[in-house]
Amino acid sequence: VSDLLKGRRALVTFCLTIVMICALCLYFFAPDKALILVGLFISGACIYAPLDLVGLMVNEAVPKYAVGVSTGFMGFFQYIFGDTIATALIGELVDRFGWGASSVVIFIAGGLCFILSLYLTYSERHIINMEKRANSLTPAEKAALEDPLSADEDVLRAAEAKVKGKKKSKK
Repeated sequence: VSDLLKGRRALVTFCLTIVMICALCLYFFAPDKALILVGLFISGACIYAPLDLVGLMVNEAVPKYAVGVSTGFMGFFQYIFGDTIATALIGELVDRFGWGASSVVIFIAGGLCFILSLYLTYSERHIINMEKRANSLTPAEKAALEDPLSADEDVLRAAEAKVKGKKKSKK
């Protein structure tokens, strides 16, 4: 779906976050079991697409030589913090304060996801423009950005200015 929107992955993530929050409302406030199951189905379908899209966005934001490391870090933090620690903390919260407290925490997390995905959606346009400028670099400029210590200083400055969208300053 994000490819149909010209790579606007953050926009898709934002829309799915809204649908997921609505599905959570349906789950927590549904009067019968059928609506609870519908809420669970929709929230389950909407939660994994943003996870995959965020992984793609991170991999696109790092240099090619760091894609493996970024994928590893994303997996580590998703499963260690997102799965293990969150499950233990929600369980402890339910033991101490009841199920109502867990729903409050889940809605707060949904609100944070909404705010962060809204920020990503607005900054995505800037990132897409920056990528277009980076793709227009000459091979010498790309090499200078990949290895700045051994690069010609003028070429490096020109490449950095081009990526940031600034005019090259003349001496």
